[in-house]
Amino acid sequence: MGRGFKFMWPFQKKNLIYARCPGVKDNGNGVYDFTITEEEKAEITEFTEQLQQLTFHPSVVDKIVPAATACALCRYGLDQISLSGIVNDKDKSEENLLKARAAVLKAFALYNLPIFAYHLSELNKLAGFNEEAERLKRIYSERKGKWTPSELDESLLKWLEG
Repeated sequence: MGRGFKFMWPFQKKNLIYARCPGVKDNGNGVYDFTITEEEKAEITEFTEQLQQLTFHPSVVDKIVPAATACALCRYGLDQISLSGIVNDKDKSEENLLKARAAVLKAFALYNLPIFAYHLSELNKLAGFNEEAERLKRIYSERKGKWTPSELDESLLKWLEG
């Protein structure tokens, strides 16, 4: 396990939906502790090594690490869903969905790209957590309406799509 961080979930009631997700620990009162799993860490390392070959404007240097970490986590999560679609093992597919939900939840906590809320909503719908999916869809709509992407955000979104 790697680096840890806390995230206050934006809902009042205790939320155990993520209790089985790797690297996610519910401390009660809507507070989660996260750790980065070894698989997630490998994805983050690979992405940050690619970024080290680039030059960034000094105004975005402080945002690069959390943004890159979040995008790598999201990409890892989406890759897990692709893997679960080609696996004929129900337990392995469920494990991949748990990994995907955990990774995108961590991305959502780390960096404010509205697309993370959208992806997390869709993953929760796949997992059968429809109420949670609807809440996240509302968060996505609210944030997207107020959000103006920076150049860094636009670059990261292109990478996520690619």
